[in-house]
Amino acid sequence: MKNKLKKNYKLIFLVIGSIVFIFLIINLGLKNIIENISKTGVWFIPIILVWFIIYLLNTFTWFVAQKHAKSKIKYSTLLSIHISSSAINYLTPIVSLGGEPYRILNASEYMDEENAVSSTLLYNIFHVLSHLIFWSICCLISLLIFRDVTMFILSLIVFVVLSVVIFLFIIGFKKGFLDIIMKVFKGRLIFKKLNNYIEKKEAKILIIDKTIRGFYSNKRKYFYLVILSELLARIAASSEIYFILYSLNIVVSPFQAIYIYGAMSLFLNLLFFIPMETGSKEASLYYIVGTLGISSQIGIYVSLISRIREFFWIIIGMILIKLNKSKKSKPQLKHNKNEV
Repeated sequence: MKNKLKKNYKLIFLVIGSIVFIFLIINLGLKNIIENISKTGVWFIPIILVWFIIYLLNTFTWFVAQKHAKSKIKYSTLLSIHISSSAINYLTPIVSLGGEPYRILNASEYMDEENAVSSTLLYNIFHVLSHLIFWSICCLISLLIFRDVTMFILSLIVFVVLSVVIFLFIIGFKKGFLDIIMKVFKGRLIFKKLNNYIEKKEAKILIIDKTIRGFYSNKRKYFYLVILSELLARIAASSEIYFILYSLNIVVSPFQAIYIYGAMSLFLNLLFFIPMETGSKEASLYYIVGTLGISSQIGIYVSLISRIREFFWIIIGMILIKLNKSKKSKPQLKHNKNEV
């Protein structure tokens, strides 16, 4: 019954998103869309390469996060796993977390399971924290860009909320994220399944939590370094918006590009329940681009070009998964031949 409700829930939001997507496409006209996408031309090269830089920076964060594990995993191997897991996340209908089990499974070949889980969890915590800081910066930028009272108040409210959440994250690093969660949910009947899981895995959870706290306490310079790395990745992602608009003969300032990307990513994270961002990405850019006095329709082109880039990296990720599988199967084949 629960599985049926989940499937219906996904289907409902997929249909809603698809209706929004189709409506916006029809409103623009297929001919106009093709003409504007074709204008991008050679600009697809920097748009695609920007995301390679982002993957390099993300991998650096993960590489530093697993330093405590003393694993012999190469940076290039981590990069391959990260690109592959990101491709799986793009294809995951809800929350975009399908790539995390793949990440842990592959990392555990080079370190023990607890370290594979803690380094992956630590990477995701840094990823989320950098987003929160980046969104806060975007709020400050919007306070400078807009003179409209409503936008000013809205930006200020969002900034205050984000500041509180960032403060809670810092407490989590000091006191332990999982320890806080255990104290909140442990023993509460409403969360019976979660309580049972916590009781079974309590020892492992505390080891993972200790690793996360230790990273903040003992490797403070690395802590700031990975935050900087992740923030640079967010700024690099903003340059994709800049390149797409520039290819359409629309010049915006770097701050405006950061605002567009930041507002879009915040909007999409709030609407995480919509499968594969169907319609939500187009709708968010339609509105956000319009707030800068640019034709709202341009937001749809930006979204579609961004989706082409996503499709390219999904293909690369799937190819890397296939190559990884073939590498693992080769020694097994040789072993079987020797047995014969």
